[in-house]
Amino acid sequence: MVLTPRVARRIALTLLAVAVTTLPALAQTKEEKKAQEAQQQALRTLIRAGDALHSGKLAGGAYTIKANAKDDPVPATGESVDLAWRHNAFKAVQGKIYMPFTVSYPAGKNLPASIALYVRVVPKGTALPTKDRDKAQFEFEQLFSGDAVAPAAGKPLEITRRIVVSPGDHDVYVVAQPAPGPEPAKNNVMLTGVAKKFEIAVPDLWNAGLTTSNILLIDKIEALKEPPTQETIVFKPYSFTGADMQLAVDNEFKKTEELTVYFHVYNPVIEDKRPDITIEYEFLRKKDGAEFEAALTEDGKKLVYNPQKYNAQTLPPQWDAEAGFQIAPGFAIPLNLFPVGDYKINIKITDNKAQKTITRELEFKVAA
Repeated sequence: MVLTPRVARRIALTLLAVAVTTLPALAQTKEEKKAQEAQQQALRTLIRAGDALHSGKLAGGAYTIKANAKDDPVPATGESVDLAWRHNAFKAVQGKIYMPFTVSYPAGKNLPASIALYVRVVPKGTALPTKDRDKAQFEFEQLFSGDAVAPAAGKPLEITRRIVVSPGDHDVYVVAQPAPGPEPAKNNVMLTGVAKKFEIAVPDLWNAGLTTSNILLIDKIEALKEPPTQETIVFKPYSFTGADMQLAVDNEFKKTEELTVYFHVYNPVIEDKRPDITIEYEFLRKKDGAEFEAALTEDGKKLVYNPQKYNAQTLPPQWDAEAGFQIAPGFAIPLNLFPVGDYKINIKITDNKAQKTITRELEFKVAA
């Protein structure tokens, strides 16, 4: 499918505007103009590859495509780089779901650390229109760019951004290419990239009754110097309650570290702008590699964390559910009292007004 000038113009206006770097349209230097042309060229090739993946012309994996974006991409020969996807789900606004996601891949010649990432989300099974392609509207469509980093030595490169979508089953088309250079490539130059389709189930956190977001294990929390902007949230999608949260690499921690947990509670009964929520935590340790039992300290005392209460007496005066204030429980506890082993936390959340209780589980390991 040929990318018409109208398609290119629409995409440039709607996507390039939210790319990592947009250059001023006026008073550009020659170098700035070339850099902007390189970005637009990269965008056209990414969309072309996304269309090929969406329509089934491209099966996924590594590909090559001419820089002029007038021909469909073709599978690349040789070793391919595979993309992996993971996400978490939180409430957004107006029935939408906010989903920070991470795309990861091993470092290699197909994808360096600095990449351009195109993400398209559609309801599951939605075909790419064969007519009026320039009028096609998707559930979510955005170009991201930036540097992927390895969270630890030996780990794949990762880049974290966010999508905002409706609840339901969705197809996600992800296309990644090396970030464009300081000037556009010649039209006959072959660019390389990696494409992959993912299927995701987006929970309906608005109509599920008492429920929670995903339970997060946090590695580091950094206070934001000022309230997050839309741009900040793109680059730091785990910015909550005035802080940027970096997720733990895995669920294994050393005794010298802290265990930090964070989540949101949704849809409690609200009376006089206040909920009445009690959250209890039970720490269990795996016994003999099989069943779990009450977790004890090195000297035999039961590991206990006091219940958390969110009600008219404990919430600050300015807290207002209608204004979007969140019930955001969590804790940080040192692990020096935890014997080495495998653990599970049973999280019991009770809406006292509704007399309803739900539970969540979280497993982690403590190493020497």
